[in-house]
Amino acid sequence: MVVAQHRVLPARLSGLAPALGIGGFFAGYFGFMFAGGPWFMRALPLIIALIAGLVGARERAFHARTGYRWLVLHGPSVWVGIELIRGVIPVLGTWGFAAYALYAQPWLIQPVSLLGVYGLSLLILLVNYALAQAQPPLDQKNALRYPSFKRAKRSQAVRNKILPHSSLLTVILLVCCSLFPLLTAYRYPPFLNDDAYITLTYAKNLARGNGFVLNHPPAVLGTTTPLFTLTVAGLALLLPQVSLPVLAVFLSAFCWLGILWVFFFFRKEWGLANWQVCLLALVVTGSGWIDFLGMEAYPFAFLLVLSISLLLRGHCWLTGWIAGLLFLTRGEGVLVLVILAIALLVRQWKAKAEGSKFVSSLLQLLVGFALPVSLWVVYAQRTFGSFLPNTLATKQAQGQNPLWRPFVQQLIMDWVPQWGKSFAYATWPWFNLWWLTVLIGLLDVLLRKRQWFILVGWIVLYLVGYTVLNVPGYLWYQLPILFVLNLLFGLGMIQVVEMLTMYLKPHRLALALSILFIAAFVFLLAKPTVHAMRSYKGDPRGPSYTALSQWFRDHTKPSESIAFIEIGYLGYYTENRIIDLAGLVLPNIVPHIAAGDFAWGFWHYKPDYYVYLPDFDRALASIRANPRFDQEYQPVATLPGPRKTDFTIYKRVSN
Repeated sequence: MVVAQHRVLPARLSGLAPALGIGGFFAGYFGFMFAGGPWFMRALPLIIALIAGLVGARERAFHARTGYRWLVLHGPSVWVGIELIRGVIPVLGTWGFAAYALYAQPWLIQPVSLLGVYGLSLLILLVNYALAQAQPPLDQKNALRYPSFKRAKRSQAVRNKILPHSSLLTVILLVCCSLFPLLTAYRYPPFLNDDAYITLTYAKNLARGNGFVLNHPPAVLGTTTPLFTLTVAGLALLLPQVSLPVLAVFLSAFCWLGILWVFFFFRKEWGLANWQVCLLALVVTGSGWIDFLGMEAYPFAFLLVLSISLLLRGHCWLTGWIAGLLFLTRGEGVLVLVILAIALLVRQWKAKAEGSKFVSSLLQLLVGFALPVSLWVVYAQRTFGSFLPNTLATKQAQGQNPLWRPFVQQLIMDWVPQWGKSFAYATWPWFNLWWLTVLIGLLDVLLRKRQWFILVGWIVLYLVGYTVLNVPGYLWYQLPILFVLNLLFGLGMIQVVEMLTMYLKPHRLALALSILFIAAFVFLLAKPTVHAMRSYKGDPRGPSYTALSQWFRDHTKPSESIAFIEIGYLGYYTENRIIDLAGLVLPNIVPHIAAGDFAWGFWHYKPDYYVYLPDFDRALASIRANPRFDQEYQPVATLPGPRKTDFTIYKRVSN
């Protein structure tokens, strides 16, 4: 129907498609219901057909004027909006919804458990309208009226003889790639990283109306990602039947697949042809961070790419606003604002624009950034006394302690040797095709694709910032760097394919070698990700930490306090007051941690219960070594620990 309306029929007859499609649907689906009713009910399908025909003709004119840039958003929104209205009419209810067409495909309709029937209808219609927009117009003389089908610039050999450029194929591939993050989220185990559960504990209490607290007052900003926390809490209010871990995992998965579509919708600004977007989509999908779904890593990456894309398109105000959200996702987002301002200055200088234009653009950027940030600052200052997370001071304190390895040392010694490991040769460990391809991509950025240099500049600032802050090397701190390097890897693959197609004869041989090269490299890149998706059981500490939390739920009162050094599961799965011996949610402990005294917080708060695990003796051994401990605490339970040692739960028996 949509293809007929916008691609096949002449403009003056375009209303016939929705008139016949929607009117005919109502006549066939609801005709038997209206057969014995009054005349106006029997005529309802005809009335609906007339309305749909008139509106459909106006839609064609609107989308022709706007270059069809709103078709994919407008059509599904209107359709599902009408379904929402029909859903409240008792006689009609949800009969005939778009989602009902898939009732016999249970494997395909799983999103309904999270999004509801309206969300599934919206997803179906988005795919259908995207495929409809991908169809070229029947009247080729008017093809240039559809800007979404203009071909990106590419080499003469690629453009004319070798590689496909169809938007339809691109959309189909992107839809297929988008299914992988969703399938991963659907299969994801319930055992998220312990730090993720700290964020979810705040979200749990926000959704319950208890405020920004970790189960009990006072309010302390003990999460590094307030925006992710607020978003999950908001989703929990909208979807109370869905657990917070599931919401967090799906939110990060949607941001993961959102990166693919940002590159597609902004492909002109990034200097990408359709086939290049497809290749980058395979790289971003194949290099997925399965272990870190449910955390803020993918929302940050999505907002990072979106902010740069908006700047390249010239939307300075929107760029600043997204950069503000980026800062609220993680504090290092402020470094993105710096690199965006520098990029704006360079663009204005290259365009030889007047100084006043640069000042105006910079002000728009700063004002856009200030809007979300200022709202948060006002709220945070009144609630916490500071808009910066307490975790920043805690991580800096940990960085001063020899128990943690510094970020730079961890980066060089542990993380970098593991990157691209599937591309290395056992006999030549110094030769790695992944790093070679990244280097080719970086050279292409320096010589041709200068807009991509914004990402390279951001990583330089990121490395400098984390080095200056002197924080320890937590595993997820490597992800922003790895994300940019994988994008450079994709650009390197694109450059290799372009060289093959330009210089290798005959062209069929070049095409065959290009396909083999892409298939082999994507396979090597995606193999660990696919394996992780199929076999990942979640955080290995999860089962034991969940059992530990259940013990406290069964044997303690919510008013009683628990002391431990890893508090995510305990905070989320209990209602107890949590004494965080790592200082993430207790600011007064932080100076003592910097001095290496982890016992101060324990003796200061004197918790009702203490969880002892030998694994943390390197930091907490002095607590049990103190003679006071045996006088005031007695063991009450032993539970299996996450590794080879057991939990011992101590209860305070003396004041």
